[in-house]
Amino acid sequence: LFRSHDSCIDDWDPYWPKPCKHFQSLLILHQGRIGRWRGGMSLGMSQLSLSLCPLSTPTLYARERQKTSLRVLAQPACWVRLAEPSFHANASCVACLGVALVSARRMHRHALAARRRTASQRWPLLRRAAASGQLQDLQSRVKDSAQSQVSQWLKDLELTSDAASASDVSGAPAELSDRIGLAARELEAGLVERSTEVRILLLAAFCAEHVLLLGPPGTAKSLLARRLTRFVGSDAHFFERLLTRFSVPEELFGPLSLKGLEQDEYLRKTAGYLPEATIAFVDEIFKANSAILNSLLSIVNERIFDNGPDRVSVPLQCLIAASNELPESEELDALYDRLLFRLQVKPVSNEGFASLIAATALQPAAETHSDTSSLPVGLSDAKQARVAAARVSVPSDVVDLLRDARGFLASLEPPAPVSDRRLGQAVRMLQVAAWTCGRLQVERADCVLLCHVLWRESKQEAALREWLQSRLVKMHGPQLSSILAGLLDRAESGSAPPQDLQRELLTLQKVLLHDLGLLQRQQQLLMQHCWLAPSDGKAWAAAMEAQLAERALLTEVAQLGAAAELDSAEPGSLAEYARMRRSQGHWPQTSAGSSTAEKDGVEDTTFKVGKHKGRTFSEVATDDADYCSMVKRKVAEGGFTSNSALDKQIRAFVAYLRTRGR
Repeated sequence: LFRSHDSCIDDWDPYWPKPCKHFQSLLILHQGRIGRWRGGMSLGMSQLSLSLCPLSTPTLYARERQKTSLRVLAQPACWVRLAEPSFHANASCVACLGVALVSARRMHRHALAARRRTASQRWPLLRRAAASGQLQDLQSRVKDSAQSQVSQWLKDLELTSDAASASDVSGAPAELSDRIGLAARELEAGLVERSTEVRILLLAAFCAEHVLLLGPPGTAKSLLARRLTRFVGSDAHFFERLLTRFSVPEELFGPLSLKGLEQDEYLRKTAGYLPEATIAFVDEIFKANSAILNSLLSIVNERIFDNGPDRVSVPLQCLIAASNELPESEELDALYDRLLFRLQVKPVSNEGFASLIAATALQPAAETHSDTSSLPVGLSDAKQARVAAARVSVPSDVVDLLRDARGFLASLEPPAPVSDRRLGQAVRMLQVAAWTCGRLQVERADCVLLCHVLWRESKQEAALREWLQSRLVKMHGPQLSSILAGLLDRAESGSAPPQDLQRELLTLQKVLLHDLGLLQRQQQLLMQHCWLAPSDGKAWAAAMEAQLAERALLTEVAQLGAAAELDSAEPGSLAEYARMRRSQGHWPQTSAGSSTAEKDGVEDTTFKVGKHKGRTFSEVATDDADYCSMVKRKVAEGGFTSNSALDKQIRAFVAYLRTRGR
């Protein structure tokens, strides 16, 4: 009798043993008679090959077990007969037959399930072709409608951006920005790959700050400093000195006055030395000893020089320091911190090698460049810029960026702390840069200049540059992508009416257009920035192109909205489109880390509010699976959309989970 091992056999004599639970199926024989199978279904095959083993055998799979081949036939009347009657069983022996295959009942159940699956998946060819044509037609109509909508949205966005740019309260006249560009081109004439260095030197002169040039000998550091004297004009006094470990103060500040000593006065003759210089170039500045540092610090920072009992103001506009290496002694940290701009001057690359040969070759006298003429901008423009820059405001998003930058640099290894003095100088520099570009508000595009200001060691410049690229525009890509995926799920399941879906899509559209507007504005400012070389402005703008996945999200919003509109005329179109879009995959995501997505949404940060306050995202994702599934479901349903601290934190946590596939 074929039975399952956990079923009861109630139609046998009570003194017969129950089927052994170690067997999948049993056939009980007693005195040549075989019990009737009451399963109610015929076997799915004509014959089964079975093995016979008496109960007295210790184990079914013992090597010495007695085997007798049987052939059991399945009859329509559900009777089972023994094909080989030569087998004999006495009254005290109950033989059990271990079937190697699954039981007939289970085989029949699996066969029925397989037939049902096959029937459900077997579409007629005509129906499949018709459905494929309908889906292609639906997809084509949705894409055409969405493409026209996206084009109109972007056109309106450009008009809005142009109107906003035209309505900006102007800072400096536009002609000042043009003159700055002309002056930069004159200063870099005859030089190769020095556009950035020239503009930073000009900006330092406008801000009355100092510059440190780091690089090997022979990279035109002193030539750049000499050319900057043209900024001051014909009355400029240029001072240049190379320091060594044995340099004495007289080399920088002038010799002692012998007449002063005769009158018991400790005075120096400063004419022609650093205290009377307008532009100064000090090479190997970090080899200065302690006898030089004290006076040098007061000249650099306060613009004063103690000459005997008198404290004299110095006309120094910009000090250009040069060195082959960074300071190693702690006593030089104060001087290093007072040099606001830090530039790494590298040898000309292979791409500019031919231009270098052409620039350094002998030329006729008429074609030789002259360094004596004045620049289109001068000291009067710089003074006016510093006075007018006081009206330039620093918005909260720039303040947040500066705070985050200081935290980022402090987290590096080794740390790069930013002093309060340096931070204040950086803010004043940004105000001057914004005003000279014609604005009365500092923009995030101005903050690209911080990559020449905030780093401490050479290897930290690349990390700071990459960090700034990811923070130029605060995008909401990860959160919006998660919300859009939730809307697609609701559209596929039919849990959201098309009208409600369209209202939520309209909100997403406004946020995406706002982000794209900010992105385009920053790109435009970078391309037109007077303190960035054209190649640098293009490079920074190109680095932001990776964030244009927002446009892909905008296309998805338009297509889902077009499908919702079609659903009113053709019910079921929205669900069909959602299923089709889900099957295609390749859901647009802004990169995290990337570098171009909003890192705040995908980094492993700490919960600041809520039940998990003080714990990191990774800890909660590992320990509280119920909480993770709950917040993912709520965000997918359109929850946590406000600007409260809790909702922002939940959206960031869900974005973190999605980027890590949890």
